[in-house]
Formats: sequence, C-alpha cells, structure tokens
Amino acid sequence: MKAAIFNGLLGTFLSLAAGIQILNLSWYDILLCVLSSNLAALISLLGTLQIEKTSWFKKPKIPSAIKTWSILMSLYLGMILNMSPPLQTFQNFAVLILPLVLSTGFSILLFGPLQDQLVRRQQRRETAFARNAHLNRA
Repeated sequence: MKAAIFNGLLGTFLSLAAGIQILNLSWYDILLCVLSSNLAALISLLGTLQIEKTSWFKKPKIPSAIKTWSILMSLYLGMILNMSPPLQTFQNFAVLILPLVLSTGFSILLFGPLQDQLVRRQQRRETAFARNAHLNRA
C-alpha cells in the first residue's frame, strides 16, 4: 500500500513537473491526464481479468503472459489516448507516458478491494448455483 501511494504521488509530481516545465501544459490538462491514466489502468486491469476467463482467450497457443500483456496494454493505451486530448500529440505522449504509468499506483489501491468484491460475488453465485442444482436433483 505504501509503495502504491509513493508511486502515485511520484508519478503525479513528475507528470506535473514535465508537463509544466517541458510541455507548457496547464496543471488542469496534466491532472486530467493523471486521472485518465488511473481510470484507464483500473478499467483495463478489471477488463483483462474478465477477458482471461473467456474461451476465445484460452484457445490460441500463444503464451498467456504475452496475451495478457497485449490486451492490458491495448486497453490501457486506447483508453488513455481517448480520455486525454493532451496526450494525442506524439511529443506530449512521449514525455508523459512514463510518469503517468507511475501515477497509476492510485488505481492499484482501488483495484484490490474491487477485485475482492467481484470474487466474492462470483463465489456466492457459484454456491447458489450448486445449491440449486443439488436441490433440483433431490
């Protein structure tokens, strides 16, 4: 938890410094990029975990790490570029991408409890389904 907070603060600070000093962006634009990065990271993590459960993901004989990282990065980059107009120029993207990735430590803090909640809900569904199937057989 401390590492996630540290990375989030460090990434936000570096994004602000690089955006203001190097790119001459407003602090509003940079904070929009940081918020977009964290939201994109959270959604892409949750989405990738759901995609990994599908049958079409399991079929190709490509190592799962390559498939997982490809999907994760495609979702993350696609969302961050769509949500942050300042990142749609190559120079801004090239300068800010690493600090923005560092700032996603904040999304990790939300990811754990959200993933726990999703797992609990799935386990309750499976338990209820098994109980109903057992009652129907009797």
